[in-house]
Formats: sequence, structure tokens, C-alpha cells
Amino acid sequence: MASTITAQRIIEKVAARLATIKVTNGFYTDSGTEVSEWRTTPFHDNELGKALTFRDDGDEPFDHIAKGNSALQDRWLTVIISAPFRGGSATAGEKIRKVIADVYKAIGATTDGHLGETWSGIAIATSDEGAKPFVDQEERQVLSVDITIKIWYRTEKWKESET
Repeated sequence: MASTITAQRIIEKVAARLATIKVTNGFYTDSGTEVSEWRTTPFHDNELGKALTFRDDGDEPFDHIAKGNSALQDRWLTVIISAPFRGGSATAGEKIRKVIADVYKAIGATTDGHLGETWSGIAIATSDEGAKPFVDQEERQVLSVDITIKIWYRTEKWKESET
């Protein structure tokens, strides 16, 4: 049974979408081989380039709409998707750019080109907030990239449930 908490339902859909990132599905990389939420353990060498981790990094209310005796609340759910890579090679930058392209392709797989991905009608739109590569574990030459998206959804005010 699906959770009735809208943010959780969105996160579950993000995880499922990221898991599709495989060369056999028409992507550049196999980054979706290992997808985990809120991972806190270090990556093993065999996972580099084949793993994604993500977390929701804030839920920001931004507008409300009167609805009878109650109100609806619009919110931005910030999701940060991270991918680790083996650094120190001439192709590290190219690999990072391929994973960024794959994540964007997966997130936008069913976009209508206007408001963006609605996650099967749970959300109103999805916004691309950019990608930022950085050195994750310098001693092991592990690079990482964080790709940030914001997902606009609506609930009843003061309730984290479907409207």
C-alpha cells in the first residue's frame, strides 16, 4: 500500500526513476545499478560510477490557496541526487557529464515540456536547480556530483497528505 504522505510518495517515484538509469535502457551509464536514499556509508570501488544516492533537503512552503473552510498549501521539496566516481583519469569529467545527462533524462522522462515532470499527477512541476561536481574523498580520488531538483506539490495546509 502506498504511503499517504505526499513527499514520501514523490521520493519513492524519484528512487524508481533513478533505478532505470542503465545502458540497457538507453542511458550513457549504469549509474542506476545501486540507488539508495540517505546513504551514509562510504562507497566501495566497484560501486563508483554505478551508484546514486539521494536525499530530500528541505520542504519549503511558498503559497496557500483558500478552499472552503480550509486552505491548500503549495510546497517545494528539494531533492539532491549524488553520484560518486573514480577520479584521477582523463575521462573523469566526461563520465560526470554523462551521469548528469542521464539523471536529467530520467527525471524528465515524462515531462510535457511546459511545467515539467508531475510524478504521475502527485506533483505540479519539477525544477532543475543545477549540478555541482566536487571532490568527495580526496585520499581515494573519489569525485562526486550533486544534482539538485525541486518538486512543487500541494497538500491541505498543516497536513502532509494528498489533497
